[in-house]
Amino acid sequence: MRRLGVADSDIDAIEQSGESRRRLPLRAPVDGVIAELGAREGGSVAAGETVLEITPRSQVWIEALLFPAQRMQLGDTVEGRFTLPGLAGTEWRAEASYIAPSVDPVTQTLAVRFPIPEAGDALPLGAWLDAEIAGTRREDVLVVPSSAVIRTRQGNRVVRLAGEDRFEPVAVELGAIHEGWTEIVSGLSEGDGIVLSGQFLLDSEAELTSGLQRMQGHDHGGGH
Repeated sequence: MRRLGVADSDIDAIEQSGESRRRLPLRAPVDGVIAELGAREGGSVAAGETVLEITPRSQVWIEALLFPAQRMQLGDTVEGRFTLPGLAGTEWRAEASYIAPSVDPVTQTLAVRFPIPEAGDALPLGAWLDAEIAGTRREDVLVVPSSAVIRTRQGNRVVRLAGEDRFEPVAVELGAIHEGWTEIVSGLSEGDGIVLSGQFLLDSEAELTSGLQRMQGHDHGGGH
């Protein structure tokens, strides 16, 4: 009877009564939320078929989807801070316990799971959350204000001070972006003077390209 899923308490009750029963209850081994109900009244259940799938609230986890490049930038330790939109003052923090080894062929993302044992009823199952993902702290990273980066079809540029009252656009390779700051992987050096607002209020890609070309060929008496 135990192999059929009958609880010990029900087996003991049958032994004490000394009478057989045509019907016996099947009890769930855990408390939780019903995620799938495979049985219907009057139906039959085949061996190995799922009758009821229950998700225990004590084992809730949050899944974040990261692009492979983002995952590589985070390092070995990945931590997450999660908030529910519209619910102020409530957040959940956790360290990732599982990182998928392969990329999803449809979304081209990696699943990262964060266990939230203290979720309680405030975290609805299946909800979309706002997430802040942090990785291993890195030292000696060169960053500039994100407003200094000019994005064009030809690549990313930052306007650098090349001499007294003279500026030049330089190609840069970007890394991580966080809270208004952008990592510069190559193209600038520590101590370089740059223009902090790189767009110059230009209206079109053509004006931007033309302005950068003029800047490379002529001195200017000032910057923006």
